[in-house]
Amino acid sequence: MTDQTQAQTIQTILDKQNHLEKKLASIETALLELIQLQNLRRISDFGEIKVDPNQVSPAHFTMKTVNMVYELELKNNPKVIPQGMDAIDGSFTAGERGSPFDLNPLLTGYFQTMLKRYIFAGKVFCEGKQVLDCCCGRGWGTNILSTYGKNVYAADYDEQLIKECERYWPADNITWKYSNVLTPSVFKEEQFDVVTGMEIIEHFTKEDGITLFNNLRSYLKSGGVLIATSYFPDTRHQADNHATLKRSGHHFLWTKNELRETLGEHFTDITIIENWMVIARKK
Repeated sequence: MTDQTQAQTIQTILDKQNHLEKKLASIETALLELIQLQNLRRISDFGEIKVDPNQVSPAHFTMKTVNMVYELELKNNPKVIPQGMDAIDGSFTAGERGSPFDLNPLLTGYFQTMLKRYIFAGKVFCEGKQVLDCCCGRGWGTNILSTYGKNVYAADYDEQLIKECERYWPADNITWKYSNVLTPSVFKEEQFDVVTGMEIIEHFTKEDGITLFNNLRSYLKSGGVLIATSYFPDTRHQADNHATLKRSGHHFLWTKNELRETLGEHFTDITIIENWMVIARKK
């Protein structure tokens, strides 16, 4: 066998080995996802999902998991969707303070993404728990969480909006609080099992975002879960040039690596689903 033939043979073996390793990695990922779905799909005779968040690691959650939970909840628990949200005072309906059933989300289909984040978080992590919904806005998401959580606290810097939410969503297990998340809070340290921050982090500078994460961490019990959504791009170039930053009130986008690095000191099981949702458990 010539040196050239031997080199070609070795390269062929290496290529086949590389191909097999990629296949094995794909199979392993698929198996982990299947196991995760099976853990979540503990279905009773009535189709209800039974989930123990302490036994379900977010490490291999994917968008398929989120979609499955969302679809099953819409089927088995349709009352989770708040009704008549368009009736709330019109001064609170525009833009970032909108609800899933405002005209634009309905026309674009974005209303499903808006609902999905809260229904998934509520069903998988909040059942029977002490929950804080940070920067709650019009409160429709808080109302969804209240169908799962034992006690749900909602905080927002807009005092008038908090009063409106308190009137509009009179659930017995919701406590509405006027609070600035960047200043000393009305909440106690290690008070909550779950803290949510949906579509809020992009409204802060990087420095204020670090303060925000530190405050949210302080509210969580050890082992508690932080769930937040935004757009978390892969690179700093993508973040700095994304159209989101052109919107009024949007200041900084965190890349996935920046987010992992910042949260990593105090959180474990950090999972980012499709550049959209981060789930992390306090150490």
